[in-house]
Amino acid sequence: MDDLRLDRFPCIIKPTHLSGPVKACLDAGERFDRAVLKNWLKRSHYRSDREGNYRHVRPGIIVEQFIPGEGNLFPDDYKIFCFGGAAKFIQVDSGRFTDHRQDFYSPQWKKLPFSFVAPSSSESVPPPPALEEMLAVAEKLGRFFSFVRVDMFVCSDGCKVGELTHCPQSGVLTYLSASMDRKLAAFFHDPNADAKDLL
Repeated sequence: MDDLRLDRFPCIIKPTHLSGPVKACLDAGERFDRAVLKNWLKRSHYRSDREGNYRHVRPGIIVEQFIPGEGNLFPDDYKIFCFGGAAKFIQVDSGRFTDHRQDFYSPQWKKLPFSFVAPSSSESVPPPPALEEMLAVAEKLGRFFSFVRVDMFVCSDGCKVGELTHCPQSGVLTYLSASMDRKLAAFFHDPNADAKDLL
């Protein structure tokens, strides 16, 4: 960490072996705290949350290209839930580092009546211009898994995949109610389950 020198801005710094921590460096004059990064290397997401996918991941730090949203702010994050290779519903996280809002939509962009870790937006979020492309990419990647969440961003030249997530929130958080949890669970065993069943 003492030898890390950033040479491309803006950029994103994040650990390979944790879930959640991220640091944005928007210009060359912005300093980053090496002690924070060193602390990341000491932590284990597997030990804290028991998420099996992280058990054998070697701790590391990666520096990624920053993908700007509107007005060069952080872009909205689109997370497409795929079951058996079929996109069933979409999570939209907006204002993550300012006023975090979380909304869910069907693939036809009908708003769904639940949230997860942040409150819903007061108004409907417009569909991304690359929605059809995003759904096609998510289903192409999703066909290899019984379940995967394909996390994506939209930029000027289309969509980009951020990561594939197999255990959202380590599989331990609930939605708004037990009844909604049961409806969502149906997607794991019923290939005909549809987002309209959540309305």
